Amino acid sequence: MNLVVAVSFIVSSLIMMLLLSLKNTRHKELSNHKSKFSFWALLVFVLTLSSDLIDHRSLYPHTLLLDTMLTLCPVMLLSSSVWNHKGCVRGIAVFWFLNSVLLLYYVLDAFSLVTPLPPSFFVYSSVFCVLALCLLIIYGIWNLLRNVKVILRWGGVWQIVSLNVDTVYLMSVILIVSSALGTAGLNRTGDVYVLVSAVFAWLTLLALLFRVLCDNTMVFSHRMERRIIESLKVSVVGVPNEVTKTDTAYQEIYDRIVAHFEVDKPYLRSDLIIDDLVKVVFSNKLYISRAISQITGRNFCQFVNYYRIMYSVETFRRNPELKVTELAGLSGFNSLVSFSMAFRLYMNENPSDWIRKERNRRAKRGQMD
Repeated sequence: MNLVVAVSFIVSSLIMMLLLSLKNTRHKELSNHKSKFSFWALLVFVLTLSSDLIDHRSLYPHTLLLDTMLTLCPVMLLSSSVWNHKGCVRGIAVFWFLNSVLLLYYVLDAFSLVTPLPPSFFVYSSVFCVLALCLLIIYGIWNLLRNVKVILRWGGVWQIVSLNVDTVYLMSVILIVSSALGTAGLNRTGDVYVLVSAVFAWLTLLALLFRVLCDNTMVFSHRMERRIIESLKVSVVGVPNEVTKTDTAYQEIYDRIVAHFEVDKPYLRSDLIIDDLVKVVFSNKLYISRAISQITGRNFCQFVNYYRIMYSVETFRRNPELKVTELAGLSGFNSLVSFSMAFRLYMNENPSDWIRKERNRRAKRGQMD
């Protein structure tokens, strides 16, 4: 039974690696550090699990659980909305180091150069991985909440949604390892429960990988994600663009803001705040906020993001070789999450799908010419 599960893990990993490879090579503009890292993480997982298969003495459910957890934890850390790529590099490096040590152990054990470890060691190691993951995510949330400006620029509603989704994945991992720990001391029945925990851990890893592959926040609830986006769209742009009884003073302030945005493009700065417009448009923050709200029906952050998205569309049409991550940085966004959310809000589709369609349209126009 252990052999069948391990082989199924390897086969499904190879299939997922093929899908990620196609995304990274055939659609380079859609690839990002998450998809590239996930490919290499799966490669290390396949090597570790293959070494476990070769070393028949160590192939039991407890090793399958640890093998999967050492890949699940860094992938979850990378796909989480709490950490960006640079912030989670150290945590990923720790998990990769532990995975390398485990791979070396399997190789040495295959040649009988080390003493076989008891099954409980692998379960406790899995618990250690989950504790490390929990601490990293808690620290990431605390670090995020310290910077109020980042939260405001990110978009409070979608941030809450993303954190809730991350919490569901984290709780599933905790339950998986807790159930394995609770049954590790049993005899045959315990082995069965640990094997079931390993399978559920692998299913969670697959969900995270599909999340990276499809660039979605929710894997199994696409309709719910679309409903949330549509609800946000209504709340953002549901106010008419033209207000019949707009104060003339607000209209003049708004005209100065628009002229400043179109000429100087201050929205390309990721740290732009409403205070930066005070000296430029010769008004205070309250009047600037009211002018934008009355004329467009948006708040300041939504107004800035609209200009950034329109700029990203124009920039890609001039430079169709740009990647999504590059486009987000050039447009003034400080994270890919905020860029994707704003893009879906104003373009009715995620940036990956829009880029793919735009490339197809350009290819058809080229063939017609």
